[in-house]
Amino acid sequence: MDSKLLITVVIVVILIVIIVFWARGDSPLPHHIDNLHPRGDFPVSETLPAFLRKDGRPVVTAPRITQRISLPANYDTRTAWPGWITPVYDQGSCGSCWAFSACGVFGDRINIASKGADLLPNDYISQYNLAACMKCGTKGLNKPCNSVCTGHYMDEVIDYLKTHGTYSQQQVGNPGEYICFGPTVQPFPKLYKATSCYRANPHTYGQLDSPQKLSDNEYAIMYEIFTHGPVTATVKIFDPVGKGQIDKNFYLYKGGIYGANWDSDPRESDGYHAVAIIGWGEEAPSASTSSSNNFSKFRARPTNNQPIKYWIVRNSWGDKWGENGYAKVVRGVNRIIIESDNWTMSY
Repeated sequence: MDSKLLITVVIVVILIVIIVFWARGDSPLPHHIDNLHPRGDFPVSETLPAFLRKDGRPVVTAPRITQRISLPANYDTRTAWPGWITPVYDQGSCGSCWAFSACGVFGDRINIASKGADLLPNDYISQYNLAACMKCGTKGLNKPCNSVCTGHYMDEVIDYLKTHGTYSQQQVGNPGEYICFGPTVQPFPKLYKATSCYRANPHTYGQLDSPQKLSDNEYAIMYEIFTHGPVTATVKIFDPVGKGQIDKNFYLYKGGIYGANWDSDPRESDGYHAVAIIGWGEEAPSASTSSSNNFSKFRARPTNNQPIKYWIVRNSWGDKWGENGYAKVVRGVNRIIIESDNWTMSY
C-alpha cells in the first residue's frame, strides 16, 4: 500500500470514529479506564469469595468489629477534618487511578493521624511521583514499572508505600505535563533533595503488616472511615448509551445518587477503576434527583419514603466531572461492587 492510499485510509477511519461519537451524543471519552482488577473472578451479584494475593499469600482481612458504636446518618471527612482531606485531582489520559486512590487515602490518613503536623498546609502525597517512580521487578523492586498507565493491584501499591514510601508534592516538584510514563521515569526536579519519605505504618517497619482488606459490609467501611479516615474502593465502570440506560453511564454522571434507581448492574462493564470513599449520607427520595443536565435520570427510587443511603466518593477525573469531582453512590446494596474491594492502611 503506497503512502497516499495509507493516509487516505487513516483519514477515513478517523472521520468514521468522529461521526460515531457524534451520533452517540457525546465526545470521545477523555479518561483511560484502568486495568485494575479486584482479587478473584466473581459475579457482581455474589459475595466475594476467599482469594489469594498475586504472590500467593492470603489476603489479610481487617479484624471484625466486635463492639459496634452508633454512627451518624451523615458523615463527611471534609467537614470532620477540615483542611486535612486530599482534594480532587485529574489523572488525565493515564490509567493511574490506583496512584490517585492510594495516595489520596494515604495523605488523608497522615493528616488525621498526625493532626495535620506531618504534611505542610496545602501539600499532599504526590500521585504523579508514585505513578512515575514506583518500582517493580521479580527479583526485588529494582526497576521502574512499565505499566503505570494500565493499572496495578491495590494491595501491591499499599505494600510499596509500606516498604519504600513516597514523597509529597512540595518535595518533588512539578514534573510538567503528566503523560503516560511507560518504562522511563519522568524527572522530578526536586526529587533528590527530598528529606522526608512517607511510609505507611512506619512504626512497624521491618515487621510490616500486610495491607488490610475490609470486610465487605456497609458497617465495616463506615466504621473504618469514622475512626481512621477515607478508604480505597475498586468499582466497575458502566457506560451504556441505549434508551433508558443513560442513568447507568458513569462518564455522564452529573449529580444525584448513582445507582439508586437500578434493579441490577449492567451485564457488561468498561473496566475497573479505583476511587476513595470519604464519607456517607442519606437523602429523602424527592431530594435525590440529579442536578440539571441532559441525562436527568439519576433519581433515587422511593421505597416507602425511606431515606436513600449513599457513599461520598472522590474520583480522579478533575472537578468538572460529577459534583465538583465527587459522586454519591447508593450505599448498602453493593452497586458497581463498591463494597467488595476496599483497602486500608495505617500511619
